Amino acid sequence: MNDSELDAHLAALLRDDSPPAPSADFADRIVALAAHELAQRQWRRRTAVRIGRETLALVAVVFVFAVLARMAPDSVGSGDTLPLASPAMAGLVMLAMWSLVSLSPARR
Repeated sequence: MNDSELDAHLAALLRDDSPPAPSADFADRIVALAAHELAQRQWRRRTAVRIGRETLALVAVVFVFAVLARMAPDSVGSGDTLPLASPAMAGLVMLAMWSLVSLSPARR
């Protein structure tokens, strides 16, 4: 295509004042994108709330475990382990079970 043909083609394209025909496919893609973004935003919000709740629950459980560890009998020295029948060990078992339950896959 030489320069004069290119100029004629561009002139014909620029001469056409009618707006382009609306594209239903483009509109459908934009609507689908908006729906996807809304669903993703809702999922992020639910995930943030879930992480916040689990973090608060973990802090509470660790605090309870620390309190129960201080309630151990005086016979337990600094180098000894906690006895199996102590409240601190019961708290540790509870913490372990809670951790296993919290590791379940997220429901979406």
